[in-house]
Amino acid sequence: MILFLTKNSLKNAVFHYQTREKFSENYLREREIVWQKHLDKAKNVGKSVWNGIIYTLEDIIQTDEQNLHLILGTCEFKDIVFRINKGISQIIEKYGISHINKYITLDCIPVTNDGKFIFGIRGKTTNVASGSIGLIGGTANKDEMLIKSEKDLSSFMIMEIEEETNIKVQKENLSLFSINQFNGKYEFLYLLKLNIDSHSVRSLHKEGEFSDLICLTARELHEYKGKKLDAFRYAQLYIDKIKI
Repeated sequence: MILFLTKNSLKNAVFHYQTREKFSENYLREREIVWQKHLDKAKNVGKSVWNGIIYTLEDIIQTDEQNLHLILGTCEFKDIVFRINKGISQIIEKYGISHINKYITLDCIPVTNDGKFIFGIRGKTTNVASGSIGLIGGTANKDEMLIKSEKDLSSFMIMEIEEETNIKVQKENLSLFSINQFNGKYEFLYLLKLNIDSHSVRSLHKEGEFSDLICLTARELHEYKGKKLDAFRYAQLYIDKIKI
């Protein structure tokens, strides 16, 4: 599902919070077993893993043409690890659909002034397969910032961009393009206009999350043959609609 947005779609959005029902004891028990295996695996390869509080999007309610209400909740990062390990279908079958955490990610596609899209190649220090192509951004961690408005979402996105790259974001060039739902999660997708061309993209690379940044045209994105993360695969569905 892709919910395309205008510039002011979330300007008047009201953010609500709700407390989720407790998970079953069997779910929590199996989740802890999987989490411990995840910790042990990370330790063996010298990676650090934290269990933070992640925002979820429980519902979107449109009251009229101008106003949206977003109902937020939270889950733990270990719930995401458990879901990746077990699979959504197995969790629904065994524990029920209420045990699926619709967590939020904030992602951005910077666009060069010659019309190319920037993506990152994941490095070895992250919790996903190194060498995979993905978007700049990540999960919306409540530990890092409280989200009470659209401005908070934008501030969170800017923080992620500047942590992962050498891009210095000009707020007026950042815009929320869509809210995408795929694989049981919600992605708030931002576009960022850059004042550089694609030949200068290497200057934006920062050591850490990514081993490299690359520029692709829409056609090159569709034809990309390397390892892909979910958000990149999903980008193939909407990239032709991006006009900057």
